[in-house]
Amino acid sequence: MMAKIRVNHFGSKTIDTNATVNWETLLTEIFIAFLLGVFAYMGYKAKILLLFVSCAIISLVIILSLFYPISLRVKELIAAEKNKDQNEVEK
Repeated sequence: MMAKIRVNHFGSKTIDTNATVNWETLLTEIFIAFLLGVFAYMGYKAKILLLFVSCAIISLVIILSLFYPISLRVKELIAAEKNKDQNEVEK
């Protein structure tokens, strides 16, 4: 007779991918861009073209992609300030 084995499988649970705060995401992206920039620099110094080009391109793309959420946040702050000023004038 075979023994029954009970296995708890925790790998199939869903997770919330939006659990991080925006500034945590930005800091993570900045850190990754910094690391890739260091790798690109070391590839340049060691004259390894493949390492230099790939890391430099990805680092630049990450740095450029950081401007979008920052610009959205600045727009939100400006709009909130305008609404605040308009509410003060109406009172």
